[in-house]
Amino acid sequence: MRLWIVEAGFPCDTLNVREGDTGILGAVSDATCNSGAGFVLATFASQEDIQAVIDLSAESGEPGIFLVGDLWFVSGEIPEDLQALQAVAGGEVVTAVYPPAGG
Repeated sequence: MRLWIVEAGFPCDTLNVREGDTGILGAVSDATCNSGAGFVLATFASQEDIQAVIDLSAESGEPGIFLVGDLWFVSGEIPEDLQALQAVAGGEVVTAVYPPAGG
């Protein structure tokens, strides 16, 4: 994942990875770049777990923007940055909106 970020033109010398209790609902692991690229990367055991995080974001009143792939997502604040990353990594850019999908 770090290589995706670098290839998309963002600084990321090292990923700071946490496994287990990441603080992200349902995440198996998460990571941030030590150089402040502004992304949070997370991996999940199921797409349903990813959707639960997106739904929670929508309900929070501060909807997030996510690049969602197969069992992973990258969250960020700037849609154009996620689109640049999407060109390298694939996935779908999703904006969490209220009411959440299926709700």
